[in-house]
Amino acid sequence: MNKIYKHRLTLLQVFLSAFLMYSCNSAFQSKPSVVIRKPDAGYAGGTGTVITPKPADDIADSDSDFGSDSDNSGNGNVIPATLELQINKVLKTAETYTGTKHKIGGLNKKGIDCSGLVLIAYKSIDLNLPRSTGGQVNVGKSVKKEKLQKGDLVFFTYPKGKRITHVGIVSEVRSATDIEFIHTSTSRGVRKDNLNSTYWNPLLVKSRRVL
Repeated sequence: MNKIYKHRLTLLQVFLSAFLMYSCNSAFQSKPSVVIRKPDAGYAGGTGTVITPKPADDIADSDSDFGSDSDNSGNGNVIPATLELQINKVLKTAETYTGTKHKIGGLNKKGIDCSGLVLIAYKSIDLNLPRSTGGQVNVGKSVKKEKLQKGDLVFFTYPKGKRITHVGIVSEVRSATDIEFIHTSTSRGVRKDNLNSTYWNPLLVKSRRVL
């Protein structure tokens, strides 16, 4: 009996071993698991098309307002940023003389004349202009009144006069009919006035841009 029992036990062990080996082999031979691969950057899934991102510089160029032909300054002119810094320095220098009395030949805060104010204002950005109004009127290029910008020089004559005797610097352009300039008034010293006033508008004879 013991021999028969041992023989059956051995057969059972052999059967179980064979069954386990078959099961393992079947598992390894089953279909491989699906691997989901993330799409590469710039790939439009399902279309087979690679999307090339637009370079940042191109986007900036296409959407930029730089170089446009108009702005909100009132006269449709654009002043480059670096140039505007220079102009602002010129005007701030001139404004420090506000209230200084008029003095022919003067070049300081004890007294200054119109061309002297222009000379000192532009010297603040290392630009040396002629000392006299007659010399300054020949510097730079001519500018029409409707194209005036901050920093432009405006030249005047006296009532019923023909000779240029006075100069100022455009300090603000709000619109074509609202332009402010800083100058040395013979009666009130360094101050700002409106170019379109009933007094100054008829006396304007020339305007020049030196920058």
